[in-house]
This record gives sequence, C-alpha cells and structure tokens, in this order.
Amino acid sequence: MENNFNEQDSLRLINEMIAQARNNFRKGAGNSSILWGYTIAILAMFNFIFSYILEFRHYASWVWILTIPIFIGNYWYGYRKAKKAEVITHLDRVVDTVWLGFFISNTFFVSSTFFIAITQKTYVPYLFITPIIMIMVGLALFVTAKACRFKPYLYGAYIFWLGAVLCILQYALVKSVDLGLVILSVSMILGFVIPGHILNRKAESNV
Repeated sequence: MENNFNEQDSLRLINEMIAQARNNFRKGAGNSSILWGYTIAILAMFNFIFSYILEFRHYASWVWILTIPIFIGNYWYGYRKAKKAEVITHLDRVVDTVWLGFFISNTFFVSSTFFIAITQKTYVPYLFITPIIMIMVGLALFVTAKACRFKPYLYGAYIFWLGAVLCILQYALVKSVDLGLVILSVSMILGFVIPGHILNRKAESNV
C-alpha cells in the first residue's frame, strides 16, 4: 500500500499535537496557579500578623511548613491528571521539571538560611529570604511563559522581579523585614491568581 503521509500531513499532525498540548496546559495549570497564589498570599499575611502578636515572633515563620503537604497533594493530583491527558509532550515535562526544581531549590535555600541564622545568632540571613524567593519565582514564571507562550505569566515574572527590588529598597528605607511579606502576598495575587483565572477562562472558551 502506498504511503500518502506527506510533509504537509506531518506538519498538520505536529500543529494539532502542539495545539492539544497547549490546551492541556491551560486546563491543568489554572487551578494550580490559583491554589498556590492564594496559599502563599494567605500564609505570608499570617506570617506578617503573627510576627506582631506572638510573644516570640520567630515562631510566626512556622506557618510555611504548611506548604509541604500542599505541595505533595498538588503534585500527586497533577501527576494523576497528567496520566489522563491525551497528549504529554516534552514541553509538559520541562515545565513540570522547572517547578519541581524550584520547590527543591527553595526548600534547600530556606533551610540553609534558617540554619545559618540560628547557629550564628544573627537575623541578617532572614533579609535575603523573601527577595531571593521572589527572584526564583520570577525565573520559573519566565521560563514557563516563554515555553508555553502565555503572556500573563511573563507579566507575572516581571511583577515578582519588581517585588524583589521593592523588598530590597524597603530594607534600606523602612528597615522592616516583615513588610517584604506584604509585597510577596500582593505579588502572588497579581502574578499567580490573576493569570490562573485567565487560564481557566481560556480553557472554558476552548471547550
């Protein structure tokens, strides 16, 4: 039997797979972005409030331990959903790997910072936590935006980088460690929650 699968058919098939992969990305990423956006924004504000009402303000940072079970649950849900996806491409794996790498790097960074601060009995390392985390979030969003050609994430990356700069500036001007948590909370709403809702709207329009 003669093979009629020519170059144009190959290109059309590739384009269909890319379109389907993008559709899967939008359906899968919207809720995850919204979940993490609200989670981090709320925890940041709890950390900010508890640092003023608790007798030992350093206990306020323990709220962040809640991100571990949330990450495990969200990663498990995403893994099960990915298995049901019609198309799983190398692009999907790259994006997932970027955010997994971000979480692992962030965990090591925060743990190392606390270890140094506690053993050396200095608060200085704490000053670097929020701005550096925001820089890493901006990098992960930037890679995701470029890989998936989704501009709201690109704008989100700019917001986080700007937020990191504001954190550093307010350290010099206001000299407040806690104000960086407010900047982080606002950045999560603008850089994660809003793009997540945009993804969901796009997914609904593609149904």
